[in-house]
Formats: sequence, C-alpha cells, structure tokens
Amino acid sequence: MDLSYTQNMEDTHLWIAFGGRQHGTYVDIGAGHPIADNVSFFFYERGWQGVAVEPQQNLVDLYPGLRPRDAAVAAPIGTQSGEADFHVFEAFHGLSTTNMKHAEAATALGAGYRTVKVPMITLAGLCRKHGLGEIDFQKVDVEGAEADVLKSGDWKVFRPKAVVVEAVAPGSN
Repeated sequence: MDLSYTQNMEDTHLWIAFGGRQHGTYVDIGAGHPIADNVSFFFYERGWQGVAVEPQQNLVDLYPGLRPRDAAVAAPIGTQSGEADFHVFEAFHGLSTTNMKHAEAATALGAGYRTVKVPMITLAGLCRKHGLGEIDFQKVDVEGAEADVLKSGDWKVFRPKAVVVEAVAPGSN
C-alpha cells in the first residue's frame, strides 16, 4: 500500500481514478507545504508535474528545492486579478485565507492572524500564463474561498478531467 499524504486520502482516490498513469499534469490551488498534507506530492513522486499555487511565500520558497519540476506561484486565486487581503495564520498555515469570515471564525481555534496585501490572479489567467493544455486534475482548498476560485476559471478552454474541492467550512470537520 502506498503512503497517502492527505487528510482524507484524496491522493489515493485520484491515483486509482487515473489507473496509476506515470505522467500527468495537475493544478494544486491552495497547495500549502510541498510535502506535508499535500494532494499533488503523491503524483509528483510518481513523475507527474504541474502548478502549485500557494499565497504564503515562505511555503512557496520550499518548492524549488523539494519539487523542482513544478511551477510554484505565490498568489491567491480569485474572481479578479489585482491586489487582495490575505489573512495569514502563522501557527496554523492551513487556515490562511482571503475569506475574512473564515479568518475570524478560525480564531476560535486559538490562533491569531495578520492581514497582508498580496497580488491575486484568476484561475483562467493562471492557466493561460503557464500554458496549460491538458489538465488531469485540479485541487482547490482555499479555506472558504473555493467558489471564487471556481468562478474565475475559463471552463471552456481549461477543463481538468477531475476536480477536487474542499467542501466543508475550515475547522468544522
């Protein structure tokens, strides 16, 4: 049995769905750490590559050393390109979000956050910029802003074969 790097074995389920293909492309929105709790790392280990999108620069800085085949992008994905408020949880980086409501709710877990301005891009813009043709899977886990990511895509041009989206409010299980 292979090791799953994710909370709910999303990587294992995707691997089964793709029949153990040795090459493919992913777009990992809200990628987080390049290895720990990461859906696309399982695929990276097996020869796949793609684009890892994570607004936290300190996490993006880890990608070149640990996953040199991947393009790592330090920006949130949203409904428009420009600048966005990003609420950063230092102690629990997985709670960081552009969604103020979720940031405030997450403080009940005992963590504080700070708000920083970051450049934001659309999903369609990201796909165009990286010349993505065939996308095997796209993962979206952005702590309450998943709908904004999905709205910003050009689904006629960029159509992943599988889309995995976090469907619960952060911290709610």
